[in-house]
Amino acid sequence: MASRRISRILVVNAHSQANAGDAAIVLGQLQLLTKLFPDARLTITSRTPGSDRPVMATWGVEVIAPVFHSPSGFRGRWRGWANSFLSLVFPRPALAFLRCLCRADLVFACGGGYFYSNRRIPGFTFWQNDIGLRLAILLRKDIVFFPQSYGPLASPLSRRRLAGLIASRRVRVVFAREAISLSVLQGLLPSAAEKSKLQFCPDMAFYFAPAPSLSPVDFSGLPRPRLALALRDWDFPAQRSAAARQRQKRAYIEGVLSACLELHRRHNASFLVFSQALGPSKGEDDRRISFLVHERLSAAIPSSHLRLFIPPLAGAPATIVDLLRQTDLLITSRMHAAIFAFLAGRPAAVIGYQHKSAGILESIDLGHCSLPIEEIQSGTLLRLCEEILKNREQWRERIARTIPGLRETIEEKFRVIFSPPSVWP
Repeated sequence: MASRRISRILVVNAHSQANAGDAAIVLGQLQLLTKLFPDARLTITSRTPGSDRPVMATWGVEVIAPVFHSPSGFRGRWRGWANSFLSLVFPRPALAFLRCLCRADLVFACGGGYFYSNRRIPGFTFWQNDIGLRLAILLRKDIVFFPQSYGPLASPLSRRRLAGLIASRRVRVVFAREAISLSVLQGLLPSAAEKSKLQFCPDMAFYFAPAPSLSPVDFSGLPRPRLALALRDWDFPAQRSAAARQRQKRAYIEGVLSACLELHRRHNASFLVFSQALGPSKGEDDRRISFLVHERLSAAIPSSHLRLFIPPLAGAPATIVDLLRQTDLLITSRMHAAIFAFLAGRPAAVIGYQHKSAGILESIDLGHCSLPIEEIQSGTLLRLCEEILKNREQWRERIARTIPGLRETIEEKFRVIFSPPSVWP
């Protein structure tokens, strides 16, 4: 395999450029693949192919729809279900997908965190990701999994499906981006020989090398310390009742707001609120919580100390990195917003809503800047922010030493698997 010429590559299961974190993962992957296979033609699936095509066109990358549509790729409950139903009844996306798959010399499963399920029966998105890769196995395509998080897997069915997928001989290497996910995968595969394909690799967003933003925004007028704020509208799906979910969500938002108000009172801090994700579904759009937090802060903080910014869809990762270079600290519940801060050389206080946040940070020896989302109402977020601000120069030096090494690690991991002697049989 290592000696065979790779002329066509298909990357499946990419999410959407509407989320700047997923966009950075995709761009990091494209930068790496372009370096490893400079002559290969790249195609990528996306849940929002129409809006992603103009962005990817600058890379010369073809964008197609997945094997069928998932409701999570659309706004509006009925629109999502209608499009999913139509893609199953009139399978034009599946035919286009199969044409690209048949021509591909190599298939990559996109990085991210999409193999999880909190349900007894996995939802549409899980099956969309699963079936596309099983078709690749059926057509005897070699598959490499870019670094991902795996789990939670709440049901035996979701665990069996993922175990059967990664156990296939066509799946050559499976990278996990943190230790918990690697342990999940190892627990799924009983054979020591099979487990040898499971490896750790940092998140592909760390490989993203942003070009200077085409339209940088100047926030130098905000007083220091200047804090950025990027929150996810998390709905606590593990809670059994709607009342419990609302109670947890209210505690989360109030905990962030109280910490911000106290930081302003004690340190005259200013705040820049921005949205990492603009969709594609309503539940994944950060603008609603950004508007809410900005409105609540504006009732107690003067306008001279507060800004709201919605990044453009095209070039959002580079724009956000440029924005964060102008700040002293990021407070976020978006893992990739934290990665953007690290790429900008700035520290982040990370509110983890799933194991991936703490796991990714621990894998790069920055685990102590993360807090579980359930704990922030107790004042721990304020203490963490003050500790980081007090020692922010040491944090910057630590980040500056860490990030270049992650890029080198990622590149070396992939060069090894594609260089003779190959690890593949």
